[in-house]
Amino acid sequence: MAAETQPAPVKDAKARHDAPPEQLNSDSDGGPLTLTMRLVRQIRRLIIEGEPIPGHKVPQQDLCRRFGVSRTPLREALKYLASEGLLVVVPNRGLRVAELTQRDVDEAVALLGGLERMAVPYVIRSITDAQIAEIGEAHYRMVGHYARGEINEYFLAAEQVHELIVGAAGNRLLLETYRNLFHRIMVIRYRSNTDPERWAQAVAEHERIFEALKARDEKALEQALTAHRGGGWRHLKDHPELVHSTDVVDLPNTTES
Repeated sequence: MAAETQPAPVKDAKARHDAPPEQLNSDSDGGPLTLTMRLVRQIRRLIIEGEPIPGHKVPQQDLCRRFGVSRTPLREALKYLASEGLLVVVPNRGLRVAELTQRDVDEAVALLGGLERMAVPYVIRSITDAQIAEIGEAHYRMVGHYARGEINEYFLAAEQVHELIVGAAGNRLLLETYRNLFHRIMVIRYRSNTDPERWAQAVAEHERIFEALKARDEKALEQALTAHRGGGWRHLKDHPELVHSTDVVDLPNTTES
């Protein structure tokens, strides 16, 4: 098991990609973000890191002061985050940070795995050398953040890697659905990676994903993505305290490698 949890290329990756953390001011295509979407990213990151706490009311006045904005763009940002499932409207209690049950996580992981498997043949068939290079840049930046223990920056880079891979399938609706599901369970994924052993395993899994992608090996890529998804899912099963509820529902043959 030790061989699986120690990603060998970490030192080389750090030397080649000692890059600064990802910026919050530009979209994945390099274009500028609107004020609303910049707020979406900033507030999403707070939620992922546990501020505000799941189940608690969204402190709208505090957020306006914190980011120096009026209520109008903030409301638009919160509406967007609610559409992703990160926020919920509770009758007579206002807007609250969503609480995920184990069932929520199980169902989202199963769907994410299905979308990845759906995307893989199209990715292999249509991905360009330039796209592989872009994914490689994000991948090595992610590994560099891991080597320096920068979990927040690592998390953003890992998200970019996954979205770039699925995006290479060329299906915008598939990517949009995948991204929304991905964001819905980001809080749980973030907590999972705070465990050093799981974090190391996740990096090793990402190494195998990228190697399969570079080789344009459809079977290996599907297996690597399935193993990565299953590894995170099993870790959550072994550590139910990472999820706020233990409403456990087994979904056989959906995330196992």
